[in-house]
Amino acid sequence: MATPEKELNYGDNEPDWVTEGDEDIEVGDLSAAPEDDVLPTMRNVVFEVRKATLDTQEFKLEDGSKQWAKRNLHLQLNVGPEGAGEPKEDGTPRYVNKAFHTNLLLKVNKDDFPDAFKYDKYAPDGKAWTNTKTFYRAMGGDPKSVQITRQFRDEIVGKLVKADIVKRAKRAQVDGQWVDQGSENVIENFRKAE
Repeated sequence: MATPEKELNYGDNEPDWVTEGDEDIEVGDLSAAPEDDVLPTMRNVVFEVRKATLDTQEFKLEDGSKQWAKRNLHLQLNVGPEGAGEPKEDGTPRYVNKAFHTNLLLKVNKDDFPDAFKYDKYAPDGKAWTNTKTFYRAMGGDPKSVQITRQFRDEIVGKLVKADIVKRAKRAQVDGQWVDQGSENVIENFRKAE
């Protein structure tokens, strides 16, 4: 990656597309361009699992050091060849291959962060586990014995799964207050792709 401290050096093999210039470029009117790429809610979308990796989120302890707080299965899901939503004007499917990223909760560190995970949704029968359970079942696993092994992660890449794209409000805590931050898409309600 080029940084101010270090420039890319292609030597004598500089690609044709690499050019530098100092000319002005008039882009034009972007007022009609969307503010974001959040899609409306769409049900029964077929996705291909493109990546399945482990993701660890860390929180700070009282002494300032960091410790794992959540372990997730991070998925890259791409819309399948059937597309999603209404077809384009020419009849071709819309949003084919559009990538979505989602984290499925695998484990929480209640020992080090009891206040963060004291809520009902983190109980064994809580809502925080719903997407993990439905995804695992959609991949042919038994929700009574969930094991996310390296072999499982490797085997699910390339498989199809059906789910919903849901548009919802995006909220975050800013200075102790919950603030709306536009909209976002979440992927939920996983089921087998027939």
